[in-house]
Amino acid sequence: MPVLDKHRDMGTMILGKLEAGTLVRGDDLLLMPNRVPIKCTGLYREADEIQYALPGENIRIRVTGVEEEGVSTGFVVCGMQNPGRGVKVFEAQLAILDLLEHKALFTAGYKAVMHCHTLTEEIEVTKLIHQIDPKTKQPMKKKTPFVK
Repeated sequence: MPVLDKHRDMGTMILGKLEAGTLVRGDDLLLMPNRVPIKCTGLYREADEIQYALPGENIRIRVTGVEEEGVSTGFVVCGMQNPGRGVKVFEAQLAILDLLEHKALFTAGYKAVMHCHTLTEEIEVTKLIHQIDPKTKQPMKKKTPFVK
């Protein structure tokens, strides 16, 4: 569950949308990327206290094991058995919708802001692997040094 917000209400409360799996009150969890073990002591949907939550639900969880200052937007709450992996480099397929006027070419070294779930992070493109043909949706044969 990506962390959308946090606040203090008789303990640390974490707000977010459960993306996968089932969360049950009393579960032992892991707060990533710092790998802090936490425990779900209360689970809420709207104003109602619930026993479990399913994927797609917007929920609030009361946790122990971490203070409000130790939680930030963009962190992820994971199960202990299958924690999410943190990475520094990844490959992505992008759809370029609009480029800035003073940066009209998209190439290696381009700096942008990435939005993924609740995370907003400044990134730098290190390499263009290939361009996708808009008609066939397949990678083009020739190497692409930039995209307009």
